[in-house]
Amino acid sequence: MKKLLVLSCLVLGLAVCMGLPAGAATEDRAEVQAEIESGADMPDRARRVLLRARTKREEGDAVGAARVLDDWLTGHPGRDHHLLRFERALDRLALDQPDSALADLQRAVEREPRFARAWLKLGETAYGQGRYILAAQGFGRGWGLTPEPDPELLHYQGVCLLLGGKADQAVAVLASLIRDHRSRAELDWYRALIAADLESTRPGAAASLLDGMVEDFASDPRAWILASEYASSRQQYKAGAVYLTVADYLEPLPADRLRRLGDLYAACGVPLQAARCYTRAVASAPVVAERDTSSVRLWREDQERLASTWLAAHRPDAARAVLQAAVEADPDFGRGYLLLGYSALQLDRPDQARKDLLKARSFAGQAEEASRLLQFLEGP
Repeated sequence: MKKLLVLSCLVLGLAVCMGLPAGAATEDRAEVQAEIESGADMPDRARRVLLRARTKREEGDAVGAARVLDDWLTGHPGRDHHLLRFERALDRLALDQPDSALADLQRAVEREPRFARAWLKLGETAYGQGRYILAAQGFGRGWGLTPEPDPELLHYQGVCLLLGGKADQAVAVLASLIRDHRSRAELDWYRALIAADLESTRPGAAASLLDGMVEDFASDPRAWILASEYASSRQQYKAGAVYLTVADYLEPLPADRLRRLGDLYAACGVPLQAARCYTRAVASAPVVAERDTSSVRLWREDQERLASTWLAAHRPDAARAVLQAAVEADPDFGRGYLLLGYSALQLDRPDQARKDLLKARSFAGQAEEASRLLQFLEGP
């Protein structure tokens, strides 16, 4: 029997080396897995024990099934077997005993390292226990042994490597997955690759795959948003703005992403476009009277951001319009009065600037800067 299995492995290796059809290698793997799961190498008594355990499980008696296998493994330690361990792991999982199940699965693959289903179940169980590196090993080994494996297994492996702190290895797995199975790629594959790439010691591997992502998912705004986030994380603000603008054309962005798009345009030195994005973000938000304390703070930041970009775009009149509406809605908005003073100075309206700055000086947070500007107005 062992000679037969060794011969099967040799044939599989030769098929790969000689470039035989993929179906031939798949057939060989299927034969190996069928042999492993047949239990043909088990003693008759052990096979009967396995049958009794399976019968009890089918009847919904996981406790009884586990007990049958416990009795055999305890009473016949020299007749351990990978199928017995695997089956008991299934029962222990059904009984919500994942730690014990994981120990059985590890023992199963130790006894039979080519057992695909055991590796996959080990990966799934280890993931649930937060043992990500072991889970990655399970998914990776299971992928390589399964006759017709689902590429999603490599996605799981990459995610587990990332969660386990092995970002460089995760990048290698995920990039290879996408290159080899692009026609089946999902956005989650790219999302995992980008997350791993940004945590890796040599970021940038995902960049070459972004064009394929936005090409294959051209009508999905999530792909463009993902591309924007990656570019922005690498301080490629122009590319980030372009990607997010396309996403906005496909589906209008919510307020938080409009702010982000405005920030990107501001970083690119295009304040007019930034102001337009901030204007939309502000318009989509509730009025200040309907907000709690933290929301008021965000609302004020929005007003200041919008006014500042209008000022940077040399549109002080537009900035004043925003700020006047803001202080009317929120009379305690000290920064609003200060920026009104700045805008009046840009419009060469010293009397109006003095009035705005005197108001700003009455707020503790703006008193010092407002006083400095008032001294500038008064001259030496």
